[in-house]
Amino acid sequence: MGHVDEMPVTPLTGARYQTPGSHAVHGAFPGPSNSSDDPSPSRHVDIAVAVCFAVLVPTVDPTAWWLPLSPASLSVLLAILVPAVLAVACARTAPGMAMALVWASSIIQVFTLRDLFLVQLAAPIVAYAAARHGSRLMVALSGVSIVVGILVGAAYLVGIGSWALLDVDVIGAPGRDSFLLSRLIPFGLSLAVPLATPWVIGVIVRFVKQKDIAELRQREARHDADQARELARLRAENASLARDVHDIVGHSLAVIIAQADSIGFTPDGEVPRIREATANIATTARRSLMNIQDVLSRTTDATGDIPVHEAQVTELVDSIRDAGRLVERDDHGAARTVPPQVAKVAYRVMQEMLTNALRHAAPTSPIRIMRAWTYRTYAFTVENDFDPSARTAESGRGITGMRERVAAIGGTLHVEVNPGGDGRPRFTASAVLPLNPAEDSQ
Repeated sequence: MGHVDEMPVTPLTGARYQTPGSHAVHGAFPGPSNSSDDPSPSRHVDIAVAVCFAVLVPTVDPTAWWLPLSPASLSVLLAILVPAVLAVACARTAPGMAMALVWASSIIQVFTLRDLFLVQLAAPIVAYAAARHGSRLMVALSGVSIVVGILVGAAYLVGIGSWALLDVDVIGAPGRDSFLLSRLIPFGLSLAVPLATPWVIGVIVRFVKQKDIAELRQREARHDADQARELARLRAENASLARDVHDIVGHSLAVIIAQADSIGFTPDGEVPRIREATANIATTARRSLMNIQDVLSRTTDATGDIPVHEAQVTELVDSIRDAGRLVERDDHGAARTVPPQVAKVAYRVMQEMLTNALRHAAPTSPIRIMRAWTYRTYAFTVENDFDPSARTAESGRGITGMRERVAAIGGTLHVEVNPGGDGRPRFTASAVLPLNPAEDSQ
């Protein structure tokens, strides 16, 4: 296998995805932007901006209504300025509180009949922050607040005859009502620009950032899906290797045990038969070792060529016969080319069937192998009589493994026990494999 780059693995539990030097991504589009994860200025910068705001507003205020300095004017200035400064300081981290502080500052300004001055710059700052960093509800409330603020502010400033009205043209005939209306509408529109523009910009930036976050989450999801598929593939490979090794070792050990047991019943003078049995044991062990090496290296697989597959079946049958068991073969139909993946499954399943038969078959009863080909299927059956009282204590996943192999290519496996000859039960295992597994699975 190739080298896999070391990347942060995100568990499939919805945990946050974070790489060194990046911000954790959480929340759903288009939800609120969390200040702790947002690449906006830090709180220290927010405080610095608020301090600059507190210093510059009274010093560069063109109206300077609070001069000459007196306790009364200073207290009014502080009552209006302090909530606005606090609103600027917490606009990004707590836009709801900031909006409430701006309204508090404005209400105090209305009750003290103060004119428009630079402290009103806090309103556009908070409008942008609420649209950019607030929750969905806060975005909506800030939009409504801007509309209400424009109407109330325009009416108040026209009512007190604000200095800002000097640049507003008079529309309509003279008269108080006409005079107020002619200033209220254009002045309200002029207030809408500095208030609504930052809010709109904040909404646009919000959705652009949320789009980037959504794309990052999609990349994270694709990465997790790729890792999950790779993990599933590796697990399937490991399971396949385990089944192959199980089949090879199980079959070889069953043959070796049967051949070793036969030596105990050989007369002491029959040296050639003993040597033949030990030679068969060594040959079986070498063949098993080679097969395991092939499986582990994945350099050889069962192929679909007729001569190769027939040679493999003959090898299996000969190994059972070498163990001293009688084997009967019965083929129906002309042998057909079997797809490689089907040939591999057929070989391993037949190997497991013969291994089970070798372990459990009655010593004097034959092991029967029947095969048949049709246009669409390749079927084979292994059956043997067995003595229930002579069952071994061995157990394993033989039948389960065969069933998994067959099901993987769309085939079927049937196992049953029926009355057989000499009063013994007969164990039958049958497999039907499709010759076109891709088509049959559709």
